[in-house]
Amino acid sequence: MKSKFRNPTSIEEPRELSSTFPELQPALLFRDNLISLLRDKFTEANRKIVVVRGVTGSGKTTLLAQFVADNAYHCVSYFVGRDIWTSQPYTFLFDTSNQILRILGKKPVPETIEYARLKQVFSNALGSLYSHSRNQNERFYIVVDSLDRAAKVGEEGLADLIPTDLRGNVHLLLSSAASLSEQLPEAVYDEQELPSFSSAETTQFLADLGFDTRQVLRVQEASRGFPAYVAEVRRQVSQGATVDELVRALPPLVEDLFRREWARVVLTDELRNALALLVFAPEPLTIEEWAVIAGVQPTTARSWLAILSFLHADQTRGVVDFLSGPFGQFASEALAPIEDYD
Repeated sequence: MKSKFRNPTSIEEPRELSSTFPELQPALLFRDNLISLLRDKFTEANRKIVVVRGVTGSGKTTLLAQFVADNAYHCVSYFVGRDIWTSQPYTFLFDTSNQILRILGKKPVPETIEYARLKQVFSNALGSLYSHSRNQNERFYIVVDSLDRAAKVGEEGLADLIPTDLRGNVHLLLSSAASLSEQLPEAVYDEQELPSFSSAETTQFLADLGFDTRQVLRVQEASRGFPAYVAEVRRQVSQGATVDELVRALPPLVEDLFRREWARVVLTDELRNALALLVFAPEPLTIEEWAVIAGVQPTTARSWLAILSFLHADQTRGVVDFLSGPFGQFASEALAPIEDYD
């Protein structure tokens, strides 16, 4: 099976060593005001830990990815997905250790390293990063998205490995849909609620798709600025929906938009089982792996990708996934009755 970890050859930015960093879409809306707010919490308020709070679909992952991209050489990042693989302590330690080692200009650890040794490497690398941040008088950030989503695998979970006793100029930025008081009982942190899109942000986000002022206002009213809703409106128009027809029939909830799109798909047993694989597989799947496990030819899997607008092949990680986390969550609920998809 192809390695899910990134090849360190010719990689410069630490995030390029992250096997979990999401594929950044074109910056149609860069929320620089929120990124500045987070940075100010660490600098002016001198906070060590900040947690971005928001429900699924509020834009946590996009915001943290933009924060990392904006602080490219000063961030160590990890994004927890729906799969068990990204909840694995080994995956977290391997990814973050190699990113820290990249910042320090040191060689990466091999994939064959044993877990106990990897924990020691992570601890040593973190200690060196503390010293480096003081010596260089520069701030560095450890960024972990959707920590509450991480399932505890074995005796240790990701929360057990998150460094909260931070030293030097190293800070911790987390995101979560729920309180982290249980996962991080000893940590002292600030919470930042993630606001919805303003009317101006919704206007900017839809600006290139031919929406007039009245139509944008209707989208803003129906969505109440909820990022996942506005993003789904954009996606459906980008895929050929007529702006006027879509705006006239906007439902009250983003799940209703998802349901409308889902209803257009002819779900054969074969396709239903294949989609269930993407939802419930313990680790991310490449197109080839998806096809093999689903029992179809790769050409069939690629044809599904071509016709199902809510799927895409992540060019960064080389895996197949739902185009958005909220749609993936919707799909997991729609396919939940399926237990055997071999």
